[in-house]
Amino acid sequence: LVSVSPLADGYAGQALKEDLALKKRAEAITNKKGWYLVEVLDFASGKAIARFPLDTGLGSFRVRQAVTTADRVVLSDNQNRILVYSLSGNRLGRVIGTDPEVSDDATLLAIEREPGRLAVYDLSSMRERDQFTFGSRVSYAAFSADSSRLVVLTENQELYVLGVTPGN
Repeated sequence: LVSVSPLADGYAGQALKEDLALKKRAEAITNKKGWYLVEVLDFASGKAIARFPLDTGLGSFRVRQAVTTADRVVLSDNQNRILVYSLSGNRLGRVIGTDPEVSDDATLLAIEREPGRLAVYDLSSMRERDQFTFGSRVSYAAFSADSSRLVVLTENQELYVLGVTPGN
């Protein structure tokens, strides 16, 4: 579970008061306008597993969607970018696209690069592994439980099951 709170939010301000390491990292951001507090929470206990400040470059982008894995946070922003961070807040990659989908084993990332065009990335290296083009916009995409297939439903109600195992 991941939470993204604007600094102006009272919760983010309280977290800075309680967490001195977080406060020190936040102080390194020269202009606080538009930055967020990103927290990865343990679903069972609700306690923070990781926290880091996210600098938005003077509010130049807003987070739209957030997905977490065991060691990554994947954000989608209003500039049609997918931003990948470590749990310590280091940016590991950035690609152009929307609607991130992470495989259950956290090895693959699928994004819609543009309407009707999906790209699949290796999440550890952020290298593109494959690209798929459809006759209409993608309505839904998800990896199978074993992460070997990508299931895609298009706006035209066409269903695809694509192999994404190594070598495919």
